[in-house]
Amino acid sequence: MASGSTKAQQTDHEGGGGGGGSAPTTLAHVLLILKFLPRKFCHSLVSFTSVPQTSRLLITCTELYTAKKVVLQKLPVVCDKLVFDPFREFKLYRLTVRVPNSRWFEWLDTSGVEELKLPTSVKDEEMLIMFSGERFSELRTLNLWCCFNITDASVLEVARRCSNLQTLNLCRCSNITDASVLEVARRCSNLQTLNLWGCSNITDASVLEVARGCSNLQTLNLSGCRNITDTSVLEVARRCSNQTFYLIGCSNITSACKNILRQSHPKLRLRDW
Repeated sequence: MASGSTKAQQTDHEGGGGGGGSAPTTLAHVLLILKFLPRKFCHSLVSFTSVPQTSRLLITCTELYTAKKVVLQKLPVVCDKLVFDPFREFKLYRLTVRVPNSRWFEWLDTSGVEELKLPTSVKDEEMLIMFSGERFSELRTLNLWCCFNITDASVLEVARRCSNLQTLNLCRCSNITDASVLEVARRCSNLQTLNLWGCSNITDASVLEVARGCSNLQTLNLSGCRNITDTSVLEVARRCSNQTFYLIGCSNITSACKNILRQSHPKLRLRDW
């Protein structure tokens, strides 16, 4: 008798059901209702649960997990993942790329994002998840400043998926080589600003391709790119309407080259100190 009473109490607690034989309200039902509420309420789900808890909700609630068209959050035009709200944005980022088999990223509307900054801890695995499919197709600015862990694999995927890029910041991404910059030059013809500061593996090969493929380039930062020479720099200056050139620490760029740039391009701003 005591055992039956305990089971009844457990049923009431888990199902939330009262008497009358009514079907218990499951967690899946509650979450399905959430999607019809204003987005700020859905967004709050991330705020008041931990990452493991929220991940578990998605995996165990079959109706929600298999839903075809669910939008929990529309990301803003400017999406700055460096400025974290510890109770919201950071969790949202972790849920999108760091939880195995997470469906969260599929439920984020990224169609309106034009500017995106990512944390310096981002890795190739996370980048490949984020930029798969048609996500971020309208992206104009991508800031990967000091993302030391990414390699050409990430930048190649960005180049393939984000042909509308106008600004790409790869400052201090020391693992980047010509392989991915060549792809950026070939696919992102609208590029206006390219920051390769500290990308010491870059050579004339990719810079020459940038000159050929990115005629709208206005700012090029090659500071710290010790392998580039006068050849590629002069070609960029000849083909592109750059207004600003950064060549700090480029030991292979000669004084003769710099003089040519100053004389033949009076409007060009040369930063070499």
